[in-house]
Amino acid sequence: MNLEVELKERVARRAIQLMPQPRTALRLRKLVADPEHSLTQVIDAIKVDPMLAAAVLRIANSASHARGQPTTSLSTAITRIGEKELARLALASGLGVASTGAGPLLALRRGAMQDALTSALICERLAPEFGLDAERLFLEGLLHDVGRLVALATLELILAQHPKAPPLEPEAWLALAQAHHVELGRVLAERWSLPPGVGQVIEVHHLPDDGAPDAASVVRLSDALLELLHAGFSLGESRLPWLARIEPARRGPLLEALNAIPSLVAAFEAERPAATHSAVISTATPLEAPRGPVFPVKVSGGRVGELMLLSARRLLLHTDAQLPDNHLEELEVQLPEGPLELWVRVTHSSGVGSNGRAEAEATLFAPTPEVALRLKDLWCAAPSPAELAA
Repeated sequence: MNLEVELKERVARRAIQLMPQPRTALRLRKLVADPEHSLTQVIDAIKVDPMLAAAVLRIANSASHARGQPTTSLSTAITRIGEKELARLALASGLGVASTGAGPLLALRRGAMQDALTSALICERLAPEFGLDAERLFLEGLLHDVGRLVALATLELILAQHPKAPPLEPEAWLALAQAHHVELGRVLAERWSLPPGVGQVIEVHHLPDDGAPDAASVVRLSDALLELLHAGFSLGESRLPWLARIEPARRGPLLEALNAIPSLVAAFEAERPAATHSAVISTATPLEAPRGPVFPVKVSGGRVGELMLLSARRLLLHTDAQLPDNHLEELEVQLPEGPLELWVRVTHSSGVGSNGRAEAEATLFAPTPEVALRLKDLWCAAPSPAELAA
C-alpha cells in the first residue's frame, strides 16, 4: 500500500471525508441576523445541541469572559459572550465535535483542530487593530487550514481498508495532509457555500506576505504566533515587534486578550477523549534529563501529580491517569512561595506503569511573561545532573 498514491487518487476523485456543516451554527447565524429575534429563540437553538450548550457555559466562565460569580444560566452566558460571537463559537464547536471523534489519527486531528481554534481567536482579536471585521477574520482563521482535517479524516478512510498498515511518525502523517490541504480546504469551502473571502484565504495564505493589511496577512501573522506558542514562548511585547504599529494604550489590552486564548481553546475540549487505537508512532525526545526539585501539581479536572523541568519551557508530568496527546491542560504548580497557574500542551504521554503513574511530556502554551520568567528562573537555578554527581 502506498498511502501517498491512494490519497492523491481519492483527492482526484473527490472520494474524501468531509465534515458536515454544523446545523446549529447555521441556524444561529440566520437567527442573530434577524432584527426581530429574541433571546429565548437563541437559548432554544442552543439547548438542542448539548455539546454546544456545555461549551457556551465553559466559555462564559473562562478567564476571558467571567465577570463575578460562575454561571450555570444560558441566558447569562449568552449575555457575557455576545450573540454575534456566539454564532462564531457555534461553528467552531460543531467543527470540533465533527473532527475529534475516535479514530487512529485522533491525536493529530485534535492538534489540527486546536490550531484552528487558536488561529481563529488570534485573528478575531487582531482584526480591529488592522481595521478589519472580527467576525470575518474569525471564520477565515478557523478554516484557512481546514484541509488538514479533511486530509487526516480521508487518510483514516484509507486505513480502515488496510487494517494491517504500519503506524507512521506524526511528521509523516502531517506531511501527507499538508501536501493536499489547500485543495481539500477549497473543496470544503465550496461544499459549505462559504463566503468567497474564505476560499481566497485558503488559496493564498502560504504565499509571501506583500505587506497589505488584508485578511490573508492577518492569518499569516496568526500562523507565526502559533509557531511561538508551539515552542512554548509567551506573547510578550519583546516577541511581537509589530506591536510598535499599535497605539501604546491599546497594546496592554491586546496582549491580555491574546494571553487569555488558552482558556477559550480548552473550553472546547474540556472532556478528555477516550483512548483509541492509534496509527501514530511516538517520537518523544526530551531535550535534557529532568533536573531540580519535584513539585506537586494539580491538573485540570482535579487530578494530582508531580512536575519536573525538562527545560525552561518543557515539563515532565507524572499523574494517576494518562493525559491525551495534543490536549491542553491547566496546571497549578505548588511552589514554595505559592501556587503558579499555567497552561501546557501535552506532546507525548504513556499509559499507567507498574508504579501506578502515567508519564507525559508537555510544552508551555501561551504562558504570560510572568509565568515564562518564573519557570526560566527555576530552570536556571536548578542544579544539572552533572552538578549533582560532582
